[in-house]
Amino acid sequence: MMKKKAGLALLLMGLMLNAVGTSIYAYSEVKVENEFTTGIVDIELEEYMFKDGKLCLWENPNHYILPGESVSKIPRIYNLGNDCYIRADIQFINTPITELSLYGMSDNWILAPDGYYYYKNILPSGEYVDLFKGFNVPDNLDEDTQETEFNINVLVEAVQSENFTPDFELYNPWGFVEIQECKKEGTYDVALFKQANHLDFEINYMEDARKLLTNHQDFFSNFPVLLPGDIYTDSIDFHNLSQDTVNLYFRSDTKEGSDLLDQVQIRISKSFNGMNTVIYEGNVRTSSLNENLLLATVQAGGMGTLNYEIYVPETLDNKYTLRADSVVWIFSTNPIEVSESVPTGDISMATWMQCIFVGSTLLIVGLGVLMYEKVGNRHDK
Repeated sequence: MMKKKAGLALLLMGLMLNAVGTSIYAYSEVKVENEFTTGIVDIELEEYMFKDGKLCLWENPNHYILPGESVSKIPRIYNLGNDCYIRADIQFINTPITELSLYGMSDNWILAPDGYYYYKNILPSGEYVDLFKGFNVPDNLDEDTQETEFNINVLVEAVQSENFTPDFELYNPWGFVEIQECKKEGTYDVALFKQANHLDFEINYMEDARKLLTNHQDFFSNFPVLLPGDIYTDSIDFHNLSQDTVNLYFRSDTKEGSDLLDQVQIRISKSFNGMNTVIYEGNVRTSSLNENLLLATVQAGGMGTLNYEIYVPETLDNKYTLRADSVVWIFSTNPIEVSESVPTGDISMATWMQCIFVGSTLLIVGLGVLMYEKVGNRHDK
């Protein structure tokens, strides 16, 4: 009976040791989620007129337009999206009226050799600009134009001002930029677009709490909305404020969402212990960063920096307008997942201790089972 109890005691000891060994992996981690969002180039054209001294929506005159008459007609362009440049194509159809007949056009509009009127200034988000105020009917209309209908059509286009600089000395100041239809679903409020905060991001390992703590929750809190051609650089400082040597690990987790993260590029490098090393370079959505990566073994009181650069391709087109996606960045002081594979980097002391605990546990449990079996067999006899 005593041997049977001894076998049970060894089994319990094995389970207790196994529990102790597993607890080595219950180290601190901190997660920060970053939301990637894209902006939009969105303009709207409305036509107004002055009627009886008041501004109102355009309506066709209810009388025949006479030679020498001035007609109030105000094409007004609203910027509903991000800051942009605009241009207009004015088409005179079946009419003797020409560009020379227009009045009230600002000097900020220029007629380029390619036939477009270009607005030289940036049109800020939420603002508007008038193309012209109206037109004058020529005095010398001939009989062929009497009682005929004519049209003045206005087509307006826009391109983001960020990462784009027109050259108004060229034949076509915008170059050969492709103008695409604005892709949007439903309404949005451009005022709610995330703005840059210019915050210093830190992750600290605190001695008393023995936890990783961060001063901000947004990994890319310094970034505004993404636009084609954008390049952002920033860094994260890590401080070991304890008396212990700490292994710092990093990994990312991206959920299935839009394909925005497949287009945005990222370059991550680290600067620890006087060494600068590139960790990863490629798409933000990647399986290469799904496993724990040992950034560094940081001595007590030591520090290091994680540097990152985001690049949005210039070819990112209107298909990605108003897209949103997210990625979770995870920092830990030890690998979270217990698996057969060893995390990238050197094998830590915690890993060796885990191996010792697991091996000793298996040995003790095995001896306990054998003793239990023998006692049971003798009792049967």
